[in-house]
Amino acid sequence: NGLARTFNASAARVKGLEADLAAVPLDGLTLRLAGTYLDGEYTRFPGAPRFVPNPTTTGAVATAIDGKGLDTLRTPKLSGTFSLDYVVPISIGSLRFSGNVYHTSSYWVDAGNSYKQPGYDLVGGSVGWTSSDETYDLTLWTRNLLGKKYCDRVQASTNGFSCGPGEPMTVGVTGRVRI
Repeated sequence: NGLARTFNASAARVKGLEADLAAVPLDGLTLRLAGTYLDGEYTRFPGAPRFVPNPTTTGAVATAIDGKGLDTLRTPKLSGTFSLDYVVPISIGSLRFSGNVYHTSSYWVDAGNSYKQPGYDLVGGSVGWTSSDETYDLTLWTRNLLGKKYCDRVQASTNGFSCGPGEPMTVGVTGRVRI
């Protein structure tokens, strides 16, 4: 019947480690690396919803299980970002070249660990100009440059799983005037 419900876990434990590193190996070049390791599990979750394929029709059947020991939802084991920025002085200001890659490992999108979002990588970048007095700034940018298809949101219900798609390849221009 398309019913969607909200559930609360009684208790969960999440352990993790996060690290950030920045380096300037050359004049004008900045490299950044950030990473996260997470390990989350429900320590008490009676009545956790698990959706299993309906054997007689399409969609899924919701069942209640003891969720103790299941992974917490939307908790990838590994995620991280690498970025670089390179600024080149020119006679009328400076040019900026930037690039970034975001990675996430797979993670469960529902509390009952019924559907796992596969890991994915997103690539972005920009090229910009800033005037010598920093009054004007113009940047051409892109997100999800390679057009990776992934689910940003997944709704589990008795109709099955529906994917809310992540942002498609996006290109834009940003202009600024500082007054």
